[in-house]
Amino acid sequence: KYYGALNLITDKDERIKVANDYLLKMKRGESLPVYQGMKRLRAQEQESNFANAVQCCYKYVSDRRNELAKDTISQYKSRINFFHQWLCSKKLSHLAIGGINKDTARDFLNYLIDEKKFSSKTYNDYKILFGCIWQQYVEDDKIRKNPWKQIDSLPDQPKHFASYPPELRKLLRETLPAHDRQLWLFMQCIYYCAIRPDCELRKMQVRDLIVDKHRFIVRQEIAKGPKGKKRARVVNISTHLFEQLLNLNYHEYPPDYYLFSVAGVPGKKMVSEQYFRQRWNVYKKLHNIPAIYKIYGSKHTGGKLLSFLFNEFITKEHFGHRSMDSTRQYTEDIDKDELSMLQTKYP
Repeated sequence: KYYGALNLITDKDERIKVANDYLLKMKRGESLPVYQGMKRLRAQEQESNFANAVQCCYKYVSDRRNELAKDTISQYKSRINFFHQWLCSKKLSHLAIGGINKDTARDFLNYLIDEKKFSSKTYNDYKILFGCIWQQYVEDDKIRKNPWKQIDSLPDQPKHFASYPPELRKLLRETLPAHDRQLWLFMQCIYYCAIRPDCELRKMQVRDLIVDKHRFIVRQEIAKGPKGKKRARVVNISTHLFEQLLNLNYHEYPPDYYLFSVAGVPGKKMVSEQYFRQRWNVYKKLHNIPAIYKIYGSKHTGGKLLSFLFNEFITKEHFGHRSMDSTRQYTEDIDKDELSMLQTKYP
């Protein structure tokens, strides 16, 4: 199946030595040298005989599907797919797992920072994931080295919770409802109810809206927290937000419909993590809004107001935090005059 130019080696012992080296490389999944005149394998033979790096990554996740949470599996697959897209752009998708060296790994990680502008935490998350995958293949004697372990992690960046200043809140009130009503409603749910956008709010269904009590229920299975330690929580809905939900007849949709679906109204298909983020980025670009302001900023803006109006315990419970330290991150450097304006003018 493989032509390695062995016929060009006249010494028998040397030929056997090189052949054994080829066999060892095949066993470890490493790339083999390509010689002129080499007969290439057909696609189906290539797939069945030589797994490339991306296939090995997917196999690693598949082998652990009973150990990992569904969200974790989805996140890992998303990162592997992103790595695959980068490899394709560099014409490196054919490489076996042993063919990914330190330079290739570093180029990919630098791409995350330099071109995609990802945070140091995301950089480290990618490095840890692929480091674990490659380490497993090292321990299984499939490859010799783990290139990801040879690269240093980046220092953690301090979290910066950028709440919205008065001029941005004014802009949102005046322009966002007409530009994107669904995004506006989504951000108000985050602001008023402190529901986390990715892991909680986008997974909530019509049945989680308790009309007669003006409340949302964040079910245990979607609440943020360590596996086995999640807890459901009840969140009060402000009158302003509740009236909008009623006027839009959200409570009349089937109970298993997602509150925020790709249909723009409650529907069967849940939105992806990138769905509102991409639409928020379009809106920001249209109005030249600085990159520091994220959708999550709605939660921090509302959090500062809540901490000004109530004690820390009420704020902690409303936000569903496990520790008071998490709550205090929302209350650092509070400007009382700013919060007074926040209370009366937003939204």
